Amino acid sequence: MKLKDIGFPHGRFDFVSANVTGTSINIIGEHADDDRRINILVDEIIHFRITDESYSIDTFLSLIAKDEDKELFDKQCFFEVIDLSYSDWILKESYFPLDECFKQYFFIFREDLIEIISSSPPIFSFIE
Repeated sequence: MKLKDIGFPHGRFDFVSANVTGTSINIIGEHADDDRRINILVDEIIHFRITDESYSIDTFLSLIAKDEDKELFDKQCFFEVIDLSYSDWILKESYFPLDECFKQYFFIFREDLIEIISSSPPIFSFIE
């Protein structure tokens, strides 16, 4: 699986909450170093899943990251998947068609992983 840094925001975050309404998800995270809160809104979701990675023996990062990638995951936790390996797996596990305008995202919080497939990009904002 190939990941691309979304580019904003940088740093490590703790997952706080997720609110799903119809076809959108609103995610709240807290910056690990300075307690700033971030809001992530994703509309037109097709698939999402939240996994608690804190009890995993083989975490998601250990499956996708090579040793040289570990530093990237210390600085960033919001990624777009740029190959189709993940969506191919989802299609095998589910019965729903994906059109060509969808994007796949992984939000890797310190103890939680959020997987999203959506036709809209995430919108990030800091909560004052």
